[in-house]
Amino acid sequence: MEVNFDMVRIGRPRKNHKSEILLKQNSDLLMKGIRALLLDMECSDGKNKEVVTLIIPAKGYDVKFRIQDFRDDNIRALVKKNFSRFVYSGKLDIILYNANSRVFR
Repeated sequence: MEVNFDMVRIGRPRKNHKSEILLKQNSDLLMKGIRALLLDMECSDGKNKEVVTLIIPAKGYDVKFRIQDFRDDNIRALVKKNFSRFVYSGKLDIILYNANSRVFR
């Protein structure tokens, strides 16, 4: 399965360059982990492509993703089981409000 990611930053970019590097590394690790998990999986609807939203936080360093972006229930349950710590639990309005924020410099 092919997984593509859209990134949304909540708030503004941080002034500390090391914090930005750490956020970039965390987002890369999360993307690689999800892609590796779903590499040989197939969707039940026949479309083997997913677009998942990654959320870069305003505070802290834990990058999250929207579990609702996965269409297949089996894949959603598998990803939720393996990456339960990184599931975004906030409101969709926050993501839509910050959709045009600059993610990384």
